[in-house]
Amino acid sequence: MAFDPPTVAQAIEVVVRHRPGLSQREIAEAIFGEKGYAQRVNQDLNWLESMGYITRDEGGDVIRYSASRPGP
Repeated sequence: MAFDPPTVAQAIEVVVRHRPGLSQREIAEAIFGEKGYAQRVNQDLNWLESMGYITRDEGGDVIRYSASRPGP
């Protein structure tokens, strides 16, 4: 049986569902480790937000993300 690894968007959705309130950088590091940088997740975060899977909170110095409904 073949195993298909999750997409970056799927990984983001899992991370923000289990750890709401992370920043873009923190999400990237959770997925890619210490070499994770925000640009690696930016496009997928924007897509997930536009589709209503996640929400962003701009209430402070850093934008934070949370899951709003089950993802792709």
